[in-house]
Order: sequence, then C-alpha cells, then structure tokens
Amino acid sequence: MDSDDDYETNTQGPEESEINTPGPDEFESEPEEEEQEDVEPLWLAEHGPIAFQVYKDVWNEFYTYETIDCQSTIDNLSRPYRPGKAQWYPMPHQHPAPQAQHSYRPSNPDSQRVTIADFDEDESTVRVSHVYTDPTDVGRDRSVTLDPYPRYTTCTSATHNVLSDPSMHSRAKFFPYADEKEFDEEWPEYLEEFRDFAWQTDFVDPDLEMIQLEATRRLYYIHNYTYEQIDEFGMFKRTVRGKGKESLIWHASQRDPFWWPGASLTAHPPLQTSKVNTELSLYDEVTRDLINFCPRLSCAVSFCKAHEYTLTEIAFAQVNHAL
Repeated sequence: MDSDDDYETNTQGPEESEINTPGPDEFESEPEEEEQEDVEPLWLAEHGPIAFQVYKDVWNEFYTYETIDCQSTIDNLSRPYRPGKAQWYPMPHQHPAPQAQHSYRPSNPDSQRVTIADFDEDESTVRVSHVYTDPTDVGRDRSVTLDPYPRYTTCTSATHNVLSDPSMHSRAKFFPYADEKEFDEEWPEYLEEFRDFAWQTDFVDPDLEMIQLEATRRLYYIHNYTYEQIDEFGMFKRTVRGKGKESLIWHASQRDPFWWPGASLTAHPPLQTSKVNTELSLYDEVTRDLINFCPRLSCAVSFCKAHEYTLTEIAFAQVNHAL
C-alpha cells in the first residue's frame, strides 16, 4: 500500500511536470537574490554597533568639553565682588562737590559747550570738564537744497531670469510681533497660512556638525570605513561627501573650523574637502564641469539657467561654425 501511494503521489503527467519543475534559471537566480538581500543586514549588524559607539563617544567628549569651556569663559568675564567703602547711602546734599577743571574759552560765539562728568570706581568723586566744539563750514551754498534721488525700479534683462526659492512664500521666516500682546490672539491664524517654519526646518546646529565631522574622521582613519559605508549607517542627515549643500564636509568647510581637544589633539589629518576621481581621464576631468558655466561670451553668470546647454549641443555648434 505504501509503495502504491508513493507511486501515485510521485507520478505526474508531462504538463504538470513542466509547470511545477523549476528551470535552471530559477535555481541560479533565487539564491543570488537572497544572498544580496542578506549581505547588507549582516554587514550592518556587524559594523553598525562600532559606528554608533564612536558617534556616542564623540558626542559625550564634545559636550563635556563644551560645558567646561563655557564655564571658563563666563568666569573670565566676571570680576570679584568688592563692596564699597561706605555702607550707607548718602543724600544728595551729602555728596562731595565736583572738582572743577580749567576749561577752554572759545573765541567763536557759535561754539557749543559739552560737559563731561567722570566718576571714579566707588562713585565718591566726580570730575567735571567742559569742551567747546567749533562748527565747521564745508563751504556749501546753503541756499541750494539737496533733493533726494527719485525712486526707480529695475528689472533683469531678457537674457536672464531670476531663480526664486519656491518655498519662500510657504515658509514662515520669523515670528512677527512676538512681543506685542495685541497679536497673541491673531498669530495662530497667521501661522496657518504657512506650510512650515524656518526655525524648525532650516535650523543648523554647529555643535552637531562638529560632532559628526569628528565621528566621520575617526571612522575613516581609525576603523578604515569608506565615505559610502559611513553613509550606509544612516547616522547623519547629510551624506559625508555629496553634491553641494547635501555634503557634510562641504557644508562644514564654508565656515571657520572650530578647534576642540577631541578634534585637534589626535594624530590623524583632517578630512579632505576636495576629491580627485582617479577613474576619469584628463579630458573628462577638465570638461566635466563645463556645463556649470554659460557658453555665451556675453553672459558672465555662472550656473546660468537661461542659456543652459549640454556639452553635446555645444560641440555640435562648434563643428557647424567651423564648417
């Protein structure tokens, strides 16, 4: 019975066997897809704790230093308290008479007199002096009045256009009338007209930027992670090296560096702000940024949007001009 059941179960027609039997391509592709899906989680599970621990250590080092540095700065600005000599508050008639100084007597009747009163540290002595200032005649005819320049408006030429931020009208730049009590009942209705607020979406924390730079530097030089691998950890909002303001290194290089012990007392060099692509030829390296500059000789605007051409169109126009 068992042999008959096995025979019936394993016996299939030709059509069923063609449909259910996987082909050679399926045997080869499925393991590869599963292997590719498992590579990244396994790599992150192994290296992710290392990256997050470095980030945490730099975070704690920075804010420990900042607390001590801020306290030291405040202490340097302060002065020791020295009580006055007299602990009583004198009445106006009890103040000593001011010491008069010899003053210059002007010969010009149009001179103006300026009185200067100098107080000592404990405000017990007052020194009064008088200074006379003579008016200066610039030689201008006072009968001629200087009229203000008339108001005027300008517009860009026809070969240019103005690129405006599309979010400038949908984002609140600041909170108006913040100190006016009369505006307390109106500000909710006012803010409902905007999509978001600039102090929330455009906020850049310089401390966080320094922490992320130092964490990147340690991961790059000490743990030998590439910039692409550091981006895969997903710890930072910006990529380490990207295009324009999306790059953490580029954004930090636009202002003066902040030297703190965690970043300056190590033997590792700073992160390089420039990058050389060794895969590009000399011609590709020279011509890859030509699209960023306007090809028209009469236009001196970089990253021009009005005359934006591709390199193929520029080369085609040069060939036709030569012919």
